[in-house]
Amino acid sequence: TIAQYAIGPDGSLGSAPISTVSTGASPQGIAIDPQGRYLYVQNSAGTATISQYTIGSGGVLSPMSPPSVASQGNAFTLLIDSGGRYLYLGGSNGLFQYTIGPGGVLSPMSPASLAWGVYSWGVAIDPTTHYLYDGQYSAGTVTQASVGSTGALSTLSPATVSTASGQGGVIVDPTGRNVYATVTSGKMYEFAIGTGGLLQSMGIASVAGSSVAVQGRAIDPTGRYLYAVTNSGISQFSIDSGGQLNPLATPSVPAGTSPRVLVVR
Repeated sequence: TIAQYAIGPDGSLGSAPISTVSTGASPQGIAIDPQGRYLYVQNSAGTATISQYTIGSGGVLSPMSPPSVASQGNAFTLLIDSGGRYLYLGGSNGLFQYTIGPGGVLSPMSPASLAWGVYSWGVAIDPTTHYLYDGQYSAGTVTQASVGSTGALSTLSPATVSTASGQGGVIVDPTGRNVYATVTSGKMYEFAIGTGGLLQSMGIASVAGSSVAVQGRAIDPTGRYLYAVTNSGISQFSIDSGGQLNPLATPSVPAGTSPRVLVVR
């Protein structure tokens, strides 16, 4: 299920959800379109599906018709482009791609999926929605693709750039100039977005601490700072004018037990 809470004037959540709605089995990811009209949930167990809802008055969710569309199991990333036109789902069976149609209903593109690797661990789109980057966990690469006029993806040439095995996901900075890819060894691979969206290697930074597998990463809205969360805490970097990462004077701060998600407002 999904529990829905009202946010009070001081930002606190209500003591109990205002309502709940049913999903499929093992919901593992949520995405909301940029206009706040539609919500999608990836269900990874059993018959894998994406549940789809409209967001009504007071934030109440209502299932669409149909209430779900087919997807894939073991999915890791659910991503909507900045224009709210396309949805991409990365997982153990590659990348699935959908258009968001009238009323928010998802329709598979043609082709419906791209088997350019297994374990699409983290997907990111540049701010112009011209390019998409997809971290491949087992291969230790980042796939680079162009986003066509219908949202369908086409790999660039070359199709991939190398990082290291254990690819943990990618993030694009808000200016659309740089991409950062993390791996489980605690390395942050730095890339510039060059002509035609092709990634150009700039170097490698390291997170702080003894348990360094990066679980989440975020960049502040100005594009000046990057944060990476691990079991050792939150590593913090400044991003210089050339896009390279530099540890702050205090390279990390504690973050509780086994943190997984990081959000910067």
